[in-house]
Amino acid sequence: MRIMLVVFGTAGDVFPLIGVGRALQERGHEVHLASVPEYQGSVERAGLTFHVLKGIPGTKDAVDFYHPTRSMRVVAERLLIPALRPVYELLSLLDPADWTVIANAYSYGARIAQEKHGFWLTTCVVTPFSLLSLERMPILPGIACPPWVPMVLRRAFFGVVARLWDRALAPSINAFRESLGLDPAKNIWYEWCLSPHRVIGLYPEWFAPKPTDWPAQFVYGGFTVFDQGVSQEVPAELLEPGDPLVVFAAGSAGQTATAFFQNAISASSGQRWRAVLLTGEGGGWLNTRLPRNVFRYNYVPMSQLLPLSSLVVHHGGLGTTSLALSAAVPQIVIPFGHDQFDNAARIEQLGVGRRILKSGNLPLRLRSMIERMLQDPSWSARCRVLAPMAAIEGSLASVCEQIEADSQNKQRLA
Repeated sequence: MRIMLVVFGTAGDVFPLIGVGRALQERGHEVHLASVPEYQGSVERAGLTFHVLKGIPGTKDAVDFYHPTRSMRVVAERLLIPALRPVYELLSLLDPADWTVIANAYSYGARIAQEKHGFWLTTCVVTPFSLLSLERMPILPGIACPPWVPMVLRRAFFGVVARLWDRALAPSINAFRESLGLDPAKNIWYEWCLSPHRVIGLYPEWFAPKPTDWPAQFVYGGFTVFDQGVSQEVPAELLEPGDPLVVFAAGSAGQTATAFFQNAISASSGQRWRAVLLTGEGGGWLNTRLPRNVFRYNYVPMSQLLPLSSLVVHHGGLGTTSLALSAAVPQIVIPFGHDQFDNAARIEQLGVGRRILKSGNLPLRLRSMIERMLQDPSWSARCRVLAPMAAIEGSLASVCEQIEADSQNKQRLA
């Protein structure tokens, strides 16, 4: 197979598809990946051919990226609309008879190329939050739908949300579609963006049981996180025996995570655990004086660090969530926005973690919760039960087998 992966967004959006691409290439396929320049190094270290998508500002460090309402404008104007033409033009250079396209749900240019040129398109969704269900409504930031809410009200609410997204997206997308001789699209965010051929969820069924109103073309793949830099060694001071390790991570949240780490420092100062802050680059941490039991690093591979840890506190990104599940490490989730509230609720329902909302005296509440969870062995016991089912390698094989089966079906149809 010749495969073009198209993916952009946060690291949590991109890295799972890098993992899929590397697994496909190891199975003998020719794999290319198109994304924004910041991921070029990660893609090439994975051994894939990289194609740069230019002119996409992205959402990194966007002030309102996690705002419950203004984030819609940020995502539309800095990510979805600018990526439309670069993605479409790249795919228009390829022969649909020779290439299979795999994209995330943000890659609207891939969806248009599928309609215009006849590509076989697979949409990979990294979080169940991306698929609308009125039966099992996703938990929006600050909004949880009680089970007793009538279906008519659920439908009305998400009808409003869909229209708001169409208001932000449809003018630009449909103007581009008109220039190509395509009819206008609607319900862009929840329905049109998904390939009519195949949708693969990069998470397992036990994490997100399938509602009856998910798309008929949906199948499960499983967790597929690509843990970049796996050859990097864990710092020696963390390998020494001592107090429990509690990891604090906020993915690629950038400056938004500053308050998260400040709360982590306040909660951990002088306590009986060693706090490990994975802050990423920047953020003004280099000259910050830390308590003796707090350690800060730009990056340490989670696949190596988590097996040494007793607890992980994070923002609720599915990458960190899945790595913690596979390492059998209990979790505390402090969600920032987007799908993180929904992921946090699922972690709590599975009995492998707790969630804390950012209100009141957060350091005090966080310290108390960490203390209680470290003292309660039942958390680790429940995590050990689920860990074998969260294994990454088996999930990657499952995703690849589905893509290969779809390719054979595509050839028969041709």
